[in-house]
Amino acid sequence: MLGKRESREDWDTQRLWERYCGFLDLSLDSFMDIQEQLLLEQLQLLAGCSLGRELFGAKPPTSLQQFRERVPFTYGDAYRSILEDKDESALPQAPVVWAHTSDDGGAFKQVPYTQRAFDRLIDHTVAGAVLAAARHRGDYSLPRRPKTLFHIPPQPYLTALIAQGLYDRDLFSPVIPLEKGAQLGFVEKITVGFNEALRVGVDVIGSKSSILVRMGEGFAEASQGKGLPPNAWRPSVAARLLQAFTRSRIEHRPILPKDLWPSKAILCWGTDTDLYRERIAEYWGQYPFELLASTEMGILAMQNWRKKAMTFVPDSAFLEFIPEAAWLESRRDPDYAPQTVLLNELQPGNTYELVITSFHGMPFVRYRVGFLVKVEAAEDVEARVALPQITLVDRCDSIIDLAGFTRLGERSIIRALEEAGIRHTGWFITKDKKPSLAALHLYIEVKDTDVAPKDVAAAIQQGLMKADPFYRDLNLMLGPHPIQVTLLAQGAFQTYEDAMARRGEALTERRPSRVNPPDIQDILRLIHFQPA
Repeated sequence: MLGKRESREDWDTQRLWERYCGFLDLSLDSFMDIQEQLLLEQLQLLAGCSLGRELFGAKPPTSLQQFRERVPFTYGDAYRSILEDKDESALPQAPVVWAHTSDDGGAFKQVPYTQRAFDRLIDHTVAGAVLAAARHRGDYSLPRRPKTLFHIPPQPYLTALIAQGLYDRDLFSPVIPLEKGAQLGFVEKITVGFNEALRVGVDVIGSKSSILVRMGEGFAEASQGKGLPPNAWRPSVAARLLQAFTRSRIEHRPILPKDLWPSKAILCWGTDTDLYRERIAEYWGQYPFELLASTEMGILAMQNWRKKAMTFVPDSAFLEFIPEAAWLESRRDPDYAPQTVLLNELQPGNTYELVITSFHGMPFVRYRVGFLVKVEAAEDVEARVALPQITLVDRCDSIIDLAGFTRLGERSIIRALEEAGIRHTGWFITKDKKPSLAALHLYIEVKDTDVAPKDVAAAIQQGLMKADPFYRDLNLMLGPHPIQVTLLAQGAFQTYEDAMARRGEALTERRPSRVNPPDIQDILRLIHFQPA
């Protein structure tokens, strides 16, 4: 059992709100005090293990100032041998579970979780579900043991471990029993989950944003010609189907997931969550609740009930921020050592690279985790949250620099595709070096088979001009930026996924990286490349 069961005596909505969502009541000074206290505890743990001695040398830091002055930034290579070998003796504390996530070259990165770190992770997930369903401060709208449907890969992926921890606490009830779900493939799990949700209903849905959009699109396209589900004869299912059919006909549209599976909260993760928020709301009936999370750092920030910008939690990791200008200089000069600022030094309107140091005996120290965040405001006045409000800009490693003038990431391309109204199955983009100016090369499988590459290129150009003012200014100053479009044959991405499945790749690795994939020739070979 990964989580601790809640007793019935603990089931008081006011106490639960304070326990899980109380971080929204912190002052900036209180937030910083918690950060420093937990950092000093972590430094003591690190001083007693070989990882800490390797990073700190003979004299470990004993204060926040010493830590920031003397300890260098770290990257994945600093931990590779320890994590690959699961060398628990080198860690600050022994883990209770190992999660894995993708690493360079299609390998897995192993990440240990101590009991305290895992407990905080579950606390923050519960906080997300509570806030996603809330309508105002203090509102606890979830029922006792809400019925939960997760679209997640199997253990030991972190999302699956989180699901296990939630159910171990007996605060959530899975729509599909975990033992049964573990025996199903991902697609089969979705089908079984939906059929079961038709029978019992669902309160909370958790998924990557892009998966919800793909499922919503597929459902809308297929619903009108699709037969009845196998359990349609059940009275509860029949009533739900009739209600969905009636609503869709009144609104003159296909049946959508929101008609069949109305939920109280939708938890989403992924760099594209806010870009897809309107479409997710259209398909699923709720605006997605966004979390800033990764396997290495756990849940680091989340929205409040207004579902606008995110607020950092104080007890996942120590937070440092590299200003954008210093981040850019470090990309140009690998020997450059940028200075960081802390949360109480952030300036609204500015963008920063995120640097974390783990708490609770976790291993990462001044780790450049690879996220860029923007400070939208110093506080959320309407929600009475006195902490900086941030949004995710993109991943640092998913950025295309154009003439040093603007930087396009995955989110920029998604926004441009949305602006252009291009219906597609999948895409990836590269930066081609030309003698005079770098050109963008977009590979895309479109759903409209009569479209021409030049039409897609023109639409993307206009979409980027609308989505990115710096891209627009670059084009106005230097002339139209060349965009080359290659239309992939219908079924190209499914062919690629099938090929990766035969290789034994995990589900999350069966689609190519969207921005500058390093193995472009291998991708084209696997999809049996031919222009559409």
